[in-house]
Amino acid sequence: NDDGGSVFATLEHGEPDRAHVFERFFGTPHGADLAALCAGYGVRHRLARDAAEVAESLASPGPGLSVLEVRIDRTRRRATDATIAARIAVELGRPN
Repeated sequence: NDDGGSVFATLEHGEPDRAHVFERFFGTPHGADLAALCAGYGVRHRLARDAAEVAESLASPGPGLSVLEVRIDRTRRRATDATIAARIAVELGRPN
């Protein structure tokens, strides 16, 4: 949960030299409380605050529908995605 819009940071529009205008055009803060939304629909919700909690939740998902929320800083989305992609490449034996 980035509070809206950072998916576009991974595209050309989110390049560092365009950062000064990115938020104005692509930031879409919603302020939604995902836990409350899930509760309203009877869906289990869990907030993972770190990698260990993500791993724990994925290892024991439980029955039925659930939402695992991981909050990220919208302004760091591009860098976060690059870090994750690099780690995956290393794990798959394909480092750049």
